[in-house]
Amino acid sequence: MRMVLGKGTALVHDENHAKHSGFMHPEHPQRVKEAWGLLQSSGLAGKCREIEARQATMEEMRSIHTDEYLDELMNGKPEMDSST
Repeated sequence: MRMVLGKGTALVHDENHAKHSGFMHPEHPQRVKEAWGLLQSSGLAGKCREIEARQATMEEMRSIHTDEYLDELMNGKPEMDSST
């Protein structure tokens, strides 16, 4: 697991992100790998410092998601909309 921080900017990278996929989901393994590869090849990732990544707490998730969405997520059936 990795979380990378620079001055005022944070990049979070974890090998598990490349496992994130699903039907009609905008994030998929190849997209994650390519984005991280570009950050590395551009030199941006190397200019950042690294700290350990962690799972978000329910309180943190509730600060940006509705309880309804989190309930759907925990039950394995969130609905995607056009803004996702």
